[in-house]
Amino acid sequence: MSHKDYIRNYKLRYAPSEPVEDWDARNLLYSLTYNIGNTIQIAGSTQRLVVYEDMTALCKMFCPEDLKQRLQALNTLKTGGARKEDVEEEQATAGAEAPEEEEEEEQEDLDWKKD
Repeated sequence: MSHKDYIRNYKLRYAPSEPVEDWDARNLLYSLTYNIGNTIQIAGSTQRLVVYEDMTALCKMFCPEDLKQRLQALNTLKTGGARKEDVEEEQATAGAEAPEEEEEEEQEDLDWKKD
């Protein structure tokens, strides 16, 4: 229920409830129940990425600093404690193998988000 065309048409027919400035956040929050249930109950569901994106959007709206810190902590765990900048610098100086490794990591990230 997060598709932009659907939301635009909905708002044309129904005035957003108060507080109006929080309507988009409430819509994302309320749609999570359906989307999470869809992900759990339906084999092959593609809603997992939608859930991730919606939860990230809510965190950006209400707790951007916490989100940033937690994503940095996850990145640190992923790189074995190394800072992302250090890893990128090391890859840049490592030669031709670095881009291939980076592509594999990006694909792993995409695979994780799809599951």
